[in-house]
Amino acid sequence: GGVFCADWSIARLTDCNFVSYMTYVSISGIGGMWYLPAEWQEQPRQNFRVPSFGAGVFCSMDSSVAFVGCLFKENKTAYNTDYNIPGYENISNYDGEYTGSGGGLCLWYADSSNITDCNFIGNAAPIGGGIYSIISDLTITDSNLTNNTAYSGGGLLAIDSIATISGAH
Repeated sequence: GGVFCADWSIARLTDCNFVSYMTYVSISGIGGMWYLPAEWQEQPRQNFRVPSFGAGVFCSMDSSVAFVGCLFKENKTAYNTDYNIPGYENISNYDGEYTGSGGGLCLWYADSSNITDCNFIGNAAPIGGGIYSIISDLTITDSNLTNNTAYSGGGLLAIDSIATISGAH
């Protein structure tokens, strides 16, 4: 993705452009023995896709961020259908198509996020195409969420979040 705000970070991003970023899912497995030395470990018996988040910007736990005059455009978290990986034909679709959240912006247990005079245009994710917020405080002022796509929450999907929105289109 474009920017990663780590746990407990404080950031103010002004007049930034986050355009055409993509996050890809990872591949993980079940069956390795973590307590053995690496040379003794077995290959996983079953591979799973691991979700990806926040193609434009990802804000992690307890981060406090402010976005002013920013553009989030055509960012995308991966869908299962984006992958054709040779040798991994038997990967289980762990969450089905729901393998990515927050095409433009993902707020993952963020302390607070203030979005002012920003544009979210043409972002995509299976969940929360423009913005995905889970257990975060979110304030959106004088901003536009336009032509974002998702299975659920094209413009914004807020789960267990406190969202205050004014002057948004």
